[in-house]
Amino acid sequence: MFLKLQKGQAGRVLTGPAIVAAVLLLFWLAMLASLRDKSLSFDEGQYAIAGSSYWRLGDFRLNPEGGQLAQLVAGLPLALGTYKFPATGSDDWRHSQAPVLAYDWFYGMGNDAGRMAASGRAACGLLAVLLGAVACAWSRRLFGPGGGMITLLLCVLSPAILANGALMTADTAAALFFLAATWGWWAVLQKISAGRLFGSALLAGGLFVSKMSAVLIIPVMLLLAAVRLCDGRPLPITFGRWRGEIGSRARQALVFGMAAGAHAVVVVAVIWSFYGFRFSASPPGDGNRFVAPWEYMLNEPAPSGVLRDLGLSREQFAQAVRTLQAHGAARPMWSDDVIAALDEIQRTVLTPAQSSRLDAIRSRPPPGALARVIDFSRRHELLPEAWLYGLADVLRQADVRRAFWNGEYRETGWAGFFPYTFLVKTPLSVFGICGLALAAGWMSWRAKSRTYPGSGARVLWRQLYPTLPLWVLMAVYWAAAISSHLNIGHRHLLPVYAPIFVLCGASAGWIDRRAVRWAGAALCGLLVLLAAETIWRFPNYVAYFNGIVRPADAYRHLVDSSLDWGQELPAISHYIERHPEGAPFYLSYFGVGSPEYYGVAARLLYSYGGPYLHGTHPAERRLSAGTYLISATMLQPVYYDEPRGPWNSRYELVYRQLQAAVAPLLSPDPAVRAEASKRYDVNTLGPLLDRFEQYRLARLTAYLRQRAPDALINDAILVYRLTDADLARALE
Repeated sequence: MFLKLQKGQAGRVLTGPAIVAAVLLLFWLAMLASLRDKSLSFDEGQYAIAGSSYWRLGDFRLNPEGGQLAQLVAGLPLALGTYKFPATGSDDWRHSQAPVLAYDWFYGMGNDAGRMAASGRAACGLLAVLLGAVACAWSRRLFGPGGGMITLLLCVLSPAILANGALMTADTAAALFFLAATWGWWAVLQKISAGRLFGSALLAGGLFVSKMSAVLIIPVMLLLAAVRLCDGRPLPITFGRWRGEIGSRARQALVFGMAAGAHAVVVVAVIWSFYGFRFSASPPGDGNRFVAPWEYMLNEPAPSGVLRDLGLSREQFAQAVRTLQAHGAARPMWSDDVIAALDEIQRTVLTPAQSSRLDAIRSRPPPGALARVIDFSRRHELLPEAWLYGLADVLRQADVRRAFWNGEYRETGWAGFFPYTFLVKTPLSVFGICGLALAAGWMSWRAKSRTYPGSGARVLWRQLYPTLPLWVLMAVYWAAAISSHLNIGHRHLLPVYAPIFVLCGASAGWIDRRAVRWAGAALCGLLVLLAAETIWRFPNYVAYFNGIVRPADAYRHLVDSSLDWGQELPAISHYIERHPEGAPFYLSYFGVGSPEYYGVAARLLYSYGGPYLHGTHPAERRLSAGTYLISATMLQPVYYDEPRGPWNSRYELVYRQLQAAVAPLLSPDPAVRAEASKRYDVNTLGPLLDRFEQYRLARLTAYLRQRAPDALINDAILVYRLTDADLARALE
């Protein structure tokens, strides 16, 4: 019956609106079911609390780089709930410490964290449902009902979309609005009307409040306008009862420019509307601050360089250093403490001429063209402060960001990172369907070329023309991804999947080709294979790999949100319950969830993402034989403050020094520990132990990377059963 999707009553039923709606409903339920036993992924907590604070307080300082729309969607059910909210008078709130506030909100105030996560995810999952609906509708327009259904099935069975679709993050919203905004602009280029123009502009506005990568839609729009001008067909225009056509390319270009200008106006209006038409990120008179000052976000010259340019005398310099130290601003980077110290230095240390010089230095434009545009827009309040701050933060992170790929560590990324992740995390059956779609297009072109000899190039252009916006969107996004240094997760490729799935709708052309029945059967077989693999991998879609890289070996190739994003605390708890003989258990966790909340009965090693170790008694930091549960991301040398990258002789020297310093503090003899503790005050003991914890785990994982794990928990958590002899080899 499936082979006749485009013919007869049965085909109309199987591809009709009722079936599409049913598939989308099942898709939404499947996403939520796959997350039922998953802890918060790394970014979800701060997205949720940011969105809730927007609704509750009209305060936009938290997580401004995350994209306003997704955070509002995630935060709405949480703001409507009866959950306790963090106090707005704390230091963490005043300094916009979204991760700390989110941890306290979910796990420290008696709220039902599971229910909170489920409600926020249910709301965000609707964005993925809309993504599937838009992709299906576009494919249906291009390739008929059969093509639309194939596209829909590819969307709802995609591990990448299932993994991220309902998470409280911005990735799904970006994928949705990249697709919808591109389609809307393409519709405007084919025919100008008030409805199309306003609808397209609204979709573009939705993209710009979804994620800061929205700026990529600008080259997409320019390229599509150029393609439309090259095509040369007249441009129909309809406004009310008035109808006309523009044949001249020059006049068409002018009209397209005016349409782009209208888009810019609406986009700016949409952005302002999402921030309550208020420039300040905080309500008037609030006095709260972003997590870091503007000088840091705009990559201003370091504070040490500013002081050097003032021509301080030796006495002035010494006094300035004392002032910085008094404010706890010894680190050579911009912070609120450094700003406060500079203000005091200006009042108490500088001469009037030096003070004027400092004012001039602090008011000059930042280095970098984009930073200057952002700074100009901020000073003249052209766009909301929080939106500009988020854009600056994303641009700063795009330059330098720690990442891991195939055993190598870098801060500036690799050109091959995203093509590789796409290759190993896309189901092989999808590649087969892509091949059938390309073959179907080639067969159609060859048939039409034979009908009209000598017109092959013209036929190819006419055949490709309706699909060009999809190709252009993919080309621009792929170019940006390959050149980006933000190589932290496969999820950043989500916007390219929907265009690919739309184009795969062309494979429906094989369904009614009686001369090539095997192709239609192969298409059906690949869809069945995709469905079977997706069901088999349920619910571990973040950790999905297609077999080119075996899932059990994935930790050697990719980490972070491509594999281990903090989602497996419930699974860790279940593993410990099933294996009591492995006690004691030790956990190094990458994520923002609370191991205690999920019942993880393990001692915590150095972990990245949450306030886990601070304040831990020294005696509790001793290690012994037992079961070591290591997040895949913590196994690799990425998220450490100091010993980043492969272990080396310099790290070994520091480790030995720290080991010697803390050995008495970790002694099993209470008297020895008490005597050793007297040598340190409260401000130095904790940082010393924390630093030792990082070096010790880095050395332990350097050893563990040389041996296979004894077990895996959902392919993301590595289990090592270590004896005292193993620990001696690893640490001594």
